[in-house]
Amino acid sequence: MVYYSFSLYCLNESDRDVLVGNTVDWLHRFGVSVVVGDIVRSPTNSVYFLYGDPNEKTELEFDATSAGMLYSICENEQIQRFADTVNSSEMSGKTVCLFGNIRGNKIIADYNANGILPVVLWQNPSSPNSFELRNESSDTIYGFNIDPGKNSTFVVQVFKDPENCYILVVCSVDWKGM
Repeated sequence: MVYYSFSLYCLNESDRDVLVGNTVDWLHRFGVSVVVGDIVRSPTNSVYFLYGDPNEKTELEFDATSAGMLYSICENEQIQRFADTVNSSEMSGKTVCLFGNIRGNKIIADYNANGILPVVLWQNPSSPNSFELRNESSDTIYGFNIDPGKNSTFVVQVFKDPENCYILVVCSVDWKGM
């Protein structure tokens, strides 16, 4: 239920339609907190938790820790696998949580390379500690540098796939460690 502190009839019809439309859009929004809430309450085996390649040591500890924190609060058992052991047909109709990075998780790498992610993580080939977040037009939204091992750095995104299923991506860039 949405309450307004004034009568909608005080507005002209076009303003009223805009206000009501914006409210409906706001109520149907999705973001990290909404998607995580849905993941936590999802029925048994309806969410894939997909981890990076265990042989790729880059930030693996961070990826497993962040995934474990989310998995541990799920109300029901979910599917946990390594990304390189899953094909896209298995994930059809499921919510998918991807943990890893563009070097260690083949699905994150594919989504990043093909512009499927809402924000693409670009690493400067001539300066490996320099990164940019880019939109679908390849415009730089945000640039940053890392000082390896000094800070934990990651990018979290949510979006819907063509089947209207949620995809949560926790993409590690650098991990300070414990």
